[in-house]
Amino acid sequence: MIHHITRTTKALIFLTLILSAVSLTAIRILLPKVQEYKIHLETEISNALDAPVKIGRLTTNIRGFVPEVVLKDIEINDPGTKKPVIRLNEIRLGINLLGIVGKLDLMSPAWITLVGAKISVTRKKDGSISIAGLKPNDETPLWLLHGGQFEVLQSEVVWRDEIRQGAPLSFSDVDIAIIN
Repeated sequence: MIHHITRTTKALIFLTLILSAVSLTAIRILLPKVQEYKIHLETEISNALDAPVKIGRLTTNIRGFVPEVVLKDIEINDPGTKKPVIRLNEIRLGINLLGIVGKLDLMSPAWITLVGAKISVTRKKDGSISIAGLKPNDETPLWLLHGGQFEVLQSEVVWRDEIRQGAPLSFSDVDIAIIN
């Protein structure tokens, strides 16, 4: 009996290693082709934010066993003036492989990391939150937090609170992590 359990366990471990190796090889082959999707990604993000977005470069990476898409030199422009209102050095998106396979949800990142952001956040008198440069709507802009982990690194965040009516708070070179 123990012989069968040991043999089955060894077979499962071997099969898992083979599947992992094949999966990682496929990911490494497909990741360099992501640059071809830069224009499509700019369009999708622009539609989601309802503001023009420009991505300087698009690269890929593997962080542990999770593939990561890195957008560099991002500008979110004002729809009227076409001038940049939000600039980010980098956005790192961890690709949730289980979300893609299980739910067929390509826009479900394992993590989102903003690096070098300059953001102005306002809490309005009604309690809603808006981010300067993004069109206000009925939803709070915290839709970004639907990923598993959200980080803001080496950034400048200005917080204006209309409820407390105090002077704006400015945080430079901040590192913030929110884990859902």
